[in-house]
Amino acid sequence: MGVIAGRLSSTGVRLNTRLYTATAVEIALTLRGFQMMKLDLSLPHSRQEIFAYKSELIILHGDKELQQQGLNKNRIEQNTCSWSTFDQAIGIKLCAAYQFPNMTNLRDAPYFLLSGPSKYILSLEKADPSAKTYAMQYTWDKNDTNNMFTFSFDTPNSKEKRIFNALVSLSPNSSTAEMTFQSAKNTLKAKAMYKNLEYDKCVEASLDIDGRKQFDTVMAVKRHDIKFGYVWVPRAYWIVNEQKIAELSGTLKVKSKGGVTQVDISAEFQTKQLASRLLGYYTINGPTHGTRLQLDYQFYKNPKQTIKIEGLYSERSMGFRHDVYGELAMDSTAYPVYNFYSVLSNIKSQTHLDIKFNVSASRALKHDPSFLFAYSRVDKLSGMKLGARVMLARPRAAHAEIHFEQIGPKYNANVLLNFNPKSRDIVVSGYMCYPPGAQLYVDAELNMTLPTLHPMAVKAKIHEKQPNEFQLNALGMWFTGVDFNIDALYQDQSKTNMASHRLKVLINSSHFKDIAVDARFTQDNRQITFIGQGEYNDGKYRTLLRYILLSEQNFTTYAEVDISGKAYSVNLNADMNNNTNVNVDVHFDQLRDVHMSYQRWATEKQKRLSAAVNWDANRDPSQKISVDVQLDNKGDWHHAGYMTVYYPGRLLNGEFEVLLKDWFCEWHVRMGWSTEDIILWKVKMYSVATKETVYALLSKMDTPFPGWKDTSFNLMWRYHDNLQAINGSMNWQEDYLSFGLLADYMLKTNEFYGEINAIVNSTIPTLPKAAAIARHKMVWKNSSDTLLSFQYNEDGMMMINSSWLFDRGEHENNVTGKVTLITPFPGYKSGFLRTKFVLGHKKDINGVTYLDLEDKVLKIYVNGHMRRITNCMLVMNVTHPITQFSHMSARLGLVEADRHLVAVVLTQASATGECSSS
Repeated sequence: MGVIAGRLSSTGVRLNTRLYTATAVEIALTLRGFQMMKLDLSLPHSRQEIFAYKSELIILHGDKELQQQGLNKNRIEQNTCSWSTFDQAIGIKLCAAYQFPNMTNLRDAPYFLLSGPSKYILSLEKADPSAKTYAMQYTWDKNDTNNMFTFSFDTPNSKEKRIFNALVSLSPNSSTAEMTFQSAKNTLKAKAMYKNLEYDKCVEASLDIDGRKQFDTVMAVKRHDIKFGYVWVPRAYWIVNEQKIAELSGTLKVKSKGGVTQVDISAEFQTKQLASRLLGYYTINGPTHGTRLQLDYQFYKNPKQTIKIEGLYSERSMGFRHDVYGELAMDSTAYPVYNFYSVLSNIKSQTHLDIKFNVSASRALKHDPSFLFAYSRVDKLSGMKLGARVMLARPRAAHAEIHFEQIGPKYNANVLLNFNPKSRDIVVSGYMCYPPGAQLYVDAELNMTLPTLHPMAVKAKIHEKQPNEFQLNALGMWFTGVDFNIDALYQDQSKTNMASHRLKVLINSSHFKDIAVDARFTQDNRQITFIGQGEYNDGKYRTLLRYILLSEQNFTTYAEVDISGKAYSVNLNADMNNNTNVNVDVHFDQLRDVHMSYQRWATEKQKRLSAAVNWDANRDPSQKISVDVQLDNKGDWHHAGYMTVYYPGRLLNGEFEVLLKDWFCEWHVRMGWSTEDIILWKVKMYSVATKETVYALLSKMDTPFPGWKDTSFNLMWRYHDNLQAINGSMNWQEDYLSFGLLADYMLKTNEFYGEINAIVNSTIPTLPKAAAIARHKMVWKNSSDTLLSFQYNEDGMMMINSSWLFDRGEHENNVTGKVTLITPFPGYKSGFLRTKFVLGHKKDINGVTYLDLEDKVLKIYVNGHMRRITNCMLVMNVTHPITQFSHMSARLGLVEADRHLVAVVLTQASATGECSSS
């Protein structure tokens, strides 16, 4: 699959996807119904690609095509082939190869096959290159009593020998299976047989590899008839690597005579580490079943051990009675701690049920059981009687009993618990009389005895005097020895649209003064009210709870407690609509009032949150903590907000505003805790493109802290054509730093101008003030002006300013220049140089130079010619302010044609040099 060339040239991207199969096979098939099939398969190539899929991404770069590798990190790539032993057996191996990028953690990536580049290949390869033909043959021979299947596989004329033959024979009474495999390295034979006669069943299997029996097993069972019964004879063994690892033998003799059936059991089982023998019997005599088994076993290099198991089970039904009885015992010489003897009895009739179960350490100790459980129930015409008992002797003694009896409307119950034989029993007893009738009447008693406390006893009566009006009388003594008497009246005065309940209680005792309680509860669709009043020890108590639902999301709750004239209350008003408003008032008698509020407003352009806690609202409203936060959305990327925090003696407020629009960003943040203590931070970032492009960052922070009252940072970058300029400044503490850097140049056909200047201004002692300028202007073959200036601090000034003019005439060239020098070094603080040269067309030189160095004037006159190095002559006259050098002259020249050389320097006092000619 490809793309159109025109699209390729416009996009430069091409996706190639190939799906193909490269398979060549020659098949010869012979069929004779279902009785015979012969298949000869010939593969001319050593590798067959059954299925292949490839995708690749190509990018056109100029005239070259670059194949993209895709994501190589965590790339999934796998090559696998079938089992090598199987490959050598049949001479063919099946291989699969795939690779694709791992897109697991990429959310927007395609899945599996659609992600690429990828490759999926399923191929068939020859494990034996010499094999040209693979021959397979299948036959089915069928008659009335037998079905025989054969299968063979071969690679004729191959260098490596491989033959596979299989035979399966199926019949109603027996079945056999044989398999033979021969290769150049191994010979494998496997056989299996299954015999299925009525009294003779057998399974045999064996595996032979290279003449060595790797596995052999026989599992058989036969039956022989004897007088009054029959005998089952099982036999089995297992051999691995020509060694017997396990063997089982024995007999199972079954005899029946006179309604009694007995099964005698004898079995032996042996391994390399264990020898065991099982002897015993199992009898069935009508409803009675019994067994006795003895297992003798001995592990290698260990003494002989014995396990004995005896059991008895009997179930009899006699008219309306059903009895079940059972015994089970075990005796082990190796683990005597697990020996036990248990008895179960269950006697059931129409009105009676009796269950007992006990476990003892041995039969000799059956009268002293370690665990006992007993349950009995007796049903009578007037009621029922129930009892249960659980006793545990080991590992820790425990005892529990429960008895319950019902006679008509009267109920009696007793419970006994003991977890420590050295302490008193825990006894609970109760009585209740609950006669039927139109009105309620209950008479009850409860007694409880605990080991270390005073016995508790309670008697109570409940009487329904009239419909929905109940009277309670109770008297008794608590665990602490305090007596009490309770009189109560309950009234249900509910109506269709309102629930109303009232309770009156009077409690008196010889240990404390009377307690009186009067409580009311009412509820309707909008309001819930609870009122409670009480008196104790000449003190009056009152409580009120009221809940009113004003609307679906608006409610109020009021709770009040009055204790001996001291009032405590909580008032809650909540509006949970779109704008939440919650107010809570807490009153602590004459101590203080606490007020809490919470408000939340939310609109499309504004969000506000306010919360306050005032813990002394009635005396000092300033004793509070409040928080007020507001966020304003003034437009796209234009946000503002403020925050106010108040606590006693201090008000903290702050605000911010952020604006981001195109290439303009500005924000300011203000926070203050008094009229003079304010922190203000302003930042402005913008970009302007008019005659020149400007990028600027302006930041300023004002604080009330000493040394940091004015802190700022400004940075600006501007450029236009070849002009680049950066300016910046910083203020912090009492220090100041500013810097500037400018670079500009202009290049025309016959003119060049360039300038670089930098300036640093600082109040830091270790960083002096400095300014540097480098400026150069040149008009090709006309003039050249250069300025180099560097100044540090105020008295350190260095400057070189030069100007040169070139005048080209028809017969001569004039060069005129001047240089001005300023330095801070003594003797060189000021200087001036002016010079003028005339260069003739015959390379004649005439010139004068004027040098003024701190009022010291030096004049130099030059006359001569400079035609070439072998024909030149210069004459110089110098006037100097120093007396001994007030006038100097020099002649320098070489004229090869005249064989004349001169080099002489003359002063007023001496002459130096040499002159020669020939």
